[in-house]
Parts: sequence; C-alpha cells; structure tokens
Amino acid sequence: MTPLPVDTAGEMKVIPDSDSGHSVAGVGTGSYGEWRHIDSAPKDGTRILVLCAHGGIEITEWFEIWWDQYEDAENGYYRKVRVKTAEGWNSNYPTHWMPLPPVPASLQEEAA
Repeated sequence: MTPLPVDTAGEMKVIPDSDSGHSVAGVGTGSYGEWRHIDSAPKDGTRILVLCAHGGIEITEWFEIWWDQYEDAENGYYRKVRVKTAEGWNSNYPTHWMPLPPVPASLQEEAA
C-alpha cells in the first residue's frame, strides 16, 4: 500500500487514482466541504465520505459491537452486563473525511 503524499505543512496533495488515472483527493474546498482529518469525524453512525490510505474514496460509518456477558454478583447470583467487543471505521484505512453531498434535486423530486 502506498501512503498518500503529504507536503511539509501536512497538507495532502492531489493524487491520481491508480485505477482510472483521475485525481481523487486533495485538501481544499469542494462543492460540499473540505477534507478533514479522520480524528474529527462523527462516531455516532452518521454516514460520511472517507479518503482511504490507498487513495480510494468510500462511504462509511463508525461501528460498535456489543456483547452480553454475565459476571458473578455474589451468593450464586449473576448479573448481565453489556461489553463493547469491537469498534472502528467500516472502511479500509480512512485518513480524511467530509460530509456526504446533498441528494440531487431531481432525485428528491422523483422520490416524492
């Protein structure tokens, strides 16, 4: 996996998509936002666009997996507790994110 090129100021440069040759990334204002570092992304299940370390762009969300477990509560009794067993991005090494763009007006009209 090739890391994304970063200049000395820490800004991501525009890179070509390895499959299509089109530019897929760059920090700056787009039609619906700027790329932000993944550390600032919402972790509430909101679906977002992410830029991955391999240069691809994906739609993803934060996930958490919880499991019921029983622990000893004395005198032969047990209590059920919820334990988080996993969490992370449902994506391939995201480095930056931005909100999803709005749905095109023509599609909103068709759905109505």
